[in-house]
Amino acid sequence: MRNILGWIIAIASLILALFFGSIWFNRFRLDYNSQGKYFDELAGVVYNKDGVLLYGTLTLFFILIGLISWMIIVRTKHT
Repeated sequence: MRNILGWIIAIASLILALFFGSIWFNRFRLDYNSQGKYFDELAGVVYNKDGVLLYGTLTLFFILIGLISWMIIVRTKHT
């Protein structure tokens, strides 16, 4: 049961890392003005440059959680 829970945590965190990583990559490529804002005319939405840091941090966090849980799974299999 513990092994199954570890796999669920590992897979879910890596899926979340992919999700937040794709948002980070899209936000990173935007052409922000000197105030750190980007206006999307089609959607009528203003994106702030601070979102790049937030989504990058979430991506790294979920990558670390996924790798740590994967390492715990591998270590418990060999013992």
